[in-house]
Amino acid sequence: MSIYFLSKKSYALIAAGIVSIVIAIFVMFWILVPPVPTKITIATGAPSGLYHQFGLRLQAELQKENIQVELKTTGGSVDNLKLLSDPKSGVQLGFVQTGVANSEDKGNLVSLAGVFYEPFWVWYRKDAIGNGTTRLQSFNSLKGKRIAIGQVGSGSAVLVLNLIKLHGLKPEDFMISYDSPDLASEKLVRGEIDAACFVVGIEAPILEKFYKIPNIDVMNFDEAEAYTRSLTYLCKVSLPYGLVSIGYDQPTSDTRLISPTAMLVASKGISPALISITMQKLYDITKNFSRLQTTGEFPSNLNLDIDQDDDAANYMREGQPSFLYRYLPFWLAVWVGRLLKIMIPLLAIGLPLANYLPSIINLKLKVRMAKAYFELKKIEEEATPLFFGESDIDKLLRLQEKINQFELEANQMKIPAMQTDSFFNLKQNIVTLSDRLRNRLNEIQGK
Repeated sequence: MSIYFLSKKSYALIAAGIVSIVIAIFVMFWILVPPVPTKITIATGAPSGLYHQFGLRLQAELQKENIQVELKTTGGSVDNLKLLSDPKSGVQLGFVQTGVANSEDKGNLVSLAGVFYEPFWVWYRKDAIGNGTTRLQSFNSLKGKRIAIGQVGSGSAVLVLNLIKLHGLKPEDFMISYDSPDLASEKLVRGEIDAACFVVGIEAPILEKFYKIPNIDVMNFDEAEAYTRSLTYLCKVSLPYGLVSIGYDQPTSDTRLISPTAMLVASKGISPALISITMQKLYDITKNFSRLQTTGEFPSNLNLDIDQDDDAANYMREGQPSFLYRYLPFWLAVWVGRLLKIMIPLLAIGLPLANYLPSIINLKLKVRMAKAYFELKKIEEEATPLFFGESDIDKLLRLQEKINQFELEANQMKIPAMQTDSFFNLKQNIVTLSDRLRNRLNEIQGK
C-alpha cells in the first residue's frame, strides 16, 4: 500500500463522520423546530363567556390552515392553568386572566399575548348601598354587604380576595357567596345579595342579565390608578356613558374600571410554527374584537404576569406577519422558516471556517509530504555511512534501487496545481540524494 494516501479505513471513518454530522443536523432541525401539529386542544371557559367566544374565532381561523381545533369548556382561568400544567391533559393553549397564576404555574408556562381586557365589574343594588342616590366609588363601601364573587378558584374570586387584602380587610368582613355570574344575577333580582363582583369582557352576553335589572348600577373605581400601581397585572380602562347599553343608559355616567387582561397561554415547548400561525391569527381576530380597546392595542405584551414566549415576542416586535407569511403559503412559509432557523446559525459558523479551508487542504498535502520526507530521510541515514569511508557496493546498489523506486512512487502523487512547488522541492531532494549515491558508486568502482 502506498505511503502517500490515506487507508481505506481512514476514508471510511471520514465518510462516517460526514454522515453523522448530516444526521445530527437533521435531528437538531426536528428538535429545535418541531412541525406544526395537525390537531390541538384549547381550554376556554363557560360556553356563555368571552373566552369561549374568542376560542370559536381562533378555532375557525386555525382550521383554515388545516389545524383541527377542539375547544374544551372549563370553569375558567384556574382550571385552564391546571390543564396547561398537566402534560397528560392534551391541552396546548388556554385563556388565563392576569393575576391568577402562581409561581409554580409560571415556571411551566409561557404567554403568547394579551388578547382583550376583562374588566372587573361590581354591579350593585342602589337601594342596598349608601342612600340609594350616591354612586358606589370605593370597594370599602361593600364592607358588611352580601356580595357574590364568582365560583371558588375562579379568576373573579382570586381578584376580589386580592382587593380585600389590599384594603387591609378580611373575607370575614363581608358576607361572601361563591356564585357564578348567572346565579348572582338571579340573586340580585330576588334581593338575596347586594352586589355581584366578577371579571368578564364587555362583549360577554352575561352583562345583559345585569344591566336589565331595575335599580342597578355599576361601581366607578375612583381608586383605579392606585389599584394598577399596587397590582401591576391590572389596567385602568374608561367606560364611556352608555357604552354597555345605550338603551338602558348603562353605565349611567363615564366610569373608571380596573381590568385584568385575558392572556393566551401555552405550555413550554409548544411548536414555534404553531406560535407563528397563532400570532398571525391573533392580529386578525383582535383588530375589532372589543369596544374597550383602541385600534392596534391588541395583541399586547403589556401587564402580562407570565413570561412571554420568545417566538411570540419576536413576532410582536415585527408588528406584522413576516415576509415569508405575507407572500408564501403557510405550509411553505413554515418549512422555509424552519430551514432558515438552522441554516443561518450554520452559515454564521461555516463562513468564517471557510477561510481556513485552504489551510485544511494544505494540511493534507503537508501530511503526505511529511511521510515522503520521513521515508527519504531513512534512506539518507542508511546511505550516510557509505559517503564517509565505507565502500560496500552491494549496499550502494540496493539503496540506488530503493531511491529509484521511491522516485517512481513520488511521481504518482496527485498534487493540486497550486501546490506543485512542494512537489518539485521533494523531487529536487530525491534527485540530490540519488546523484550522491551514483557519484559514490562511480567513485568506488573507479578505484
